[in-house]
Amino acid sequence: MKTPKESLTLLLPFSQILNPFHDGHPLPQLKDRCKKFLLLAEDLKQEMHGVTVKVKCQAMLNLMGLDKETTELSGTVYQVNEHDMKTHNTIIIHHQLLLLVHFREYEKAAKLALSRGNAFEKEHPGLQDGMNEAFLRSIALYAMARKTKERKYKRQANKIRKTIRVWEERGNPNIKLYYWVLCAEDASVNNHLVLAHSFYNQAINTAARTGNLYMAALANGRYADCLQNEMNAEAYEYRIDETIRFYRRWGADALVEKLEKLRHMAVGDRS
Repeated sequence: MKTPKESLTLLLPFSQILNPFHDGHPLPQLKDRCKKFLLLAEDLKQEMHGVTVKVKCQAMLNLMGLDKETTELSGTVYQVNEHDMKTHNTIIIHHQLLLLVHFREYEKAAKLALSRGNAFEKEHPGLQDGMNEAFLRSIALYAMARKTKERKYKRQANKIRKTIRVWEERGNPNIKLYYWVLCAEDASVNNHLVLAHSFYNQAINTAARTGNLYMAALANGRYADCLQNEMNAEAYEYRIDETIRFYRRWGADALVEKLEKLRHMAVGDRS
């Protein structure tokens, strides 16, 4: 039987770290909470929760530019190892996917998405991390569908979008944002541009209004790519600037650096 202290430890990563991460709270605050929780988890020998938070914390460090790696889940807090890949595979793969999508390595992310399928949902049904993992898989697949026009990407992305629609109907506010972004992606891939713009704006405005910096940044970034694909230079410039602004507010300085270079390549020094 778990003591009250142990029971509290099981709840802390969800209430203080994982859920706030998906709600788009600033990364520096969450990083500090990770350190406090890891000491408690180690003291109580809570291996699964300890690994989950270590992996999340390492992903944060990568996003923040506080470790040398970007898309590799390896650094000062956590390094992937054979034991964890056997026992915590879905958690590790989710965060590798998260880094690949945010750092715009869509081809690698889509390959990972196709190979994994819905393994996370099967293993850990109903978790917020699992819903985020499905969303990230769909984003990667839609990105590659737009780039390559290959049906295998679009077919799997649509399948995930329909699953997320079912979750959205249950009233989870973050899932609603996921669904709107994926509807925008689907409309863009199908060349329904007015509808795509409407869904992107709906997701961005809601995320910004509710303070979800994660989703405001990601949705702006995907909208920027849509506009660049339409060769709308002025609107693209505005959206990539908004992407940078929200990633900076989130604390993801490594992404800010990458996007500033991308912006310079696309639009030069105009301001």
